[in-house]
Amino acid sequence: MRVEACDTAQRERSPRDGLRWLVLSLWALASLAACGDDDGSASGATAIVPPPALAGTGGAVVPPPAAGAIGAAAVSGSGAIAQAGTSAIVPPTAGATPGAGAAGASGAAGMAGHIGHAMGGAAAAEMHCVVQATPDPRDDQLTAEPRTVTAGLGNDLLVPELVEDWMDEHQFAESHDGWHLVRKWDQGCRKSNAVAEGCSSAQRLLGQGLTRAPIQQGAPGDGLAFMAMHRHMIQMLKATFPKHAELFSGFKKVPRTRDDPENPKSGESISWTSDNMKGFEILENIEQNLAQFPDEDELGRYIQQTYRWTATSPTSPVSAPGSGLHGALHAQWSVNGSPANLIQQSVDVKNHIFWKLHGWIDDVWERYRKAKGLTEDEPKYKQLLLEQCMEMHALQPRNRGKTPGSGAAGSGAAGGGAVVPETGVFHTMVRPILDSSCAGCHSAMGPTAGLTLGGPGITSAEVLKDMVGMKSTNGQYDLIVPGDASKSWVYLKASGEVATVACTGACERGAMPPSGVGLSAAQLKTLRDWIQSGATSN
Repeated sequence: MRVEACDTAQRERSPRDGLRWLVLSLWALASLAACGDDDGSASGATAIVPPPALAGTGGAVVPPPAAGAIGAAAVSGSGAIAQAGTSAIVPPTAGATPGAGAAGASGAAGMAGHIGHAMGGAAAAEMHCVVQATPDPRDDQLTAEPRTVTAGLGNDLLVPELVEDWMDEHQFAESHDGWHLVRKWDQGCRKSNAVAEGCSSAQRLLGQGLTRAPIQQGAPGDGLAFMAMHRHMIQMLKATFPKHAELFSGFKKVPRTRDDPENPKSGESISWTSDNMKGFEILENIEQNLAQFPDEDELGRYIQQTYRWTATSPTSPVSAPGSGLHGALHAQWSVNGSPANLIQQSVDVKNHIFWKLHGWIDDVWERYRKAKGLTEDEPKYKQLLLEQCMEMHALQPRNRGKTPGSGAAGSGAAGGGAVVPETGVFHTMVRPILDSSCAGCHSAMGPTAGLTLGGPGITSAEVLKDMVGMKSTNGQYDLIVPGDASKSWVYLKASGEVATVACTGACERGAMPPSGVGLSAAQLKTLRDWIQSGATSN
C-alpha cells in the first residue's frame, strides 16, 4: 500500500493545525494497519489529503463549522462515503463532534447504540467513513450484464460475481440486514419499547451482537434514515465501480406488465394490486404530490411501510393509499430458492433487481428534494449520510459486540444447544410452504409484525407456539384457529380472503405476499387442510 502525503511545507500552520496533522497521521497509520500491504490486493493506494482548513487557503485557518457538521468534506461532490482503505483519507472537520447534529431529527440516532461496538467506538467508525471512494481495480474486469442463475422453478438475476466478492469482503449484506433488524426489535417482541428479557426474537438479535435501535421502523425519523442508508450504499457501489454504475441505477418507471421494456425479466408476468398502482401514480408524479408529504421523513415512511410505530404499538395501521411499496417491490420479483432472494433480507443486496427498485426509490427522493429546493450542500444532509455510513460500518459482524450466552434456547441461535430432529405433518408439509413464501419477512430474526413463520434458527415447535391461538396485530383474529381456517388470519392473508372478511378493528387487508405470485392452489389447500384438522404438529 502506498501513502502519498500532500506537501504543505510551504504553508504557514498554527499550533492548532499542527495538532490536527498529528491526529491525521495517527489515523493514517491506523488505516495502513487495516488495509494490508502493497501486494496488489483490492485495498488500493491511499492518499492523505490536507485538512480543509489548510488546503487552498494560503495558510488561512477556516473557521470551524458548527458541531454536527462532521465529515462534511467526506460527502462533497458525489456524496459517496466509502469503505476505509480504498481511497483518499479526509480528516474530520475542525470542531466536529461525533454523533452530534442532525441525528435526532433525521432518524440516524439509531446508529448511536451500535457504534459503541465498532472498533473502539464512534471515533473508529468516523475514521472509517471520512474516506472518499476510488474505483476498485475489478471494475475493469466487469461486464455490464447481471448474472442469471437458475433457482427453484425460475431464473433470478444477481449482481456480477466480482461485485458480490466485493460485497462479501465489506460484509455489505450483513450490515444491511443488521440495519433493518435492529429497527424491527419491537415488532419481533410485539411491544413498543421492548426489552430483551422474555422476548426470544430480541435474544436472538443479542446473540448476533445487535441491540435495539432508538428509532424503530415506522417511528418519526425512520423514513429519512431508510432512504439515506440505501443512498449511501448506492453511492458507494457507483463510486467503486464507476465504469459500470448503470448496474446500480434504478427503474425510470416501475414496469407494469410482462412486456414492459423496463421489466428486468422480459416475458415474465408482473402482478400489482390496485393499491400498488395508486402508489406508483403518486410517487412517479411526486412534483404534483408534494403536499401529501410535508417532509422527507413522511415520504420515506410512506414508501417503506403501511403502519406507524407508536408508544402503544410498533405496528399501528395507517390509512395511506398506495403506501408500503417497498415490500411490494421486493415481493414482485422474488424467486424461492434463489441465493439472493429479494424477500430474504440477509442476502437481497446481491440481487440485481434490488438495485433497480432501490434506485427508483432514490430517484423519487431526489426529485422530491429538488422540488423542495433542497441541495446536497446542506450540513444536515451531509451529516445524515455520514451517520448512515458510520452505522453500517458498526453493523459489520466483525465490528459487532457479542453478548455471551444470549440467543433463544432450542432455536439454533447462540446457546441453543443440540438440534432435535422434528417430524409430523406441520414440519414436513406445511412448514416448507411457509419457509419458501413467508419466512423472508417473517423470520426468527426481526420478524415483520412480530410474526415468525419459519426460516433458519427456529424449530417448527417454536413456530407453532408463536402462531396457534395467538392474536394477530389487528387484535380481533387469531393467527391460527385450530379447526377453522376462515377465522385464521394467516390463512386469510395468504388466500386473499382478508379483503372481504368482517373486521371491526384496524384491519390491514392486503394479501400476503403483497405482490407477485402468492401461494398456489395446492399450497393453500395444504395449509387449509392442516388448520381444519386441528393445526397440530402431527
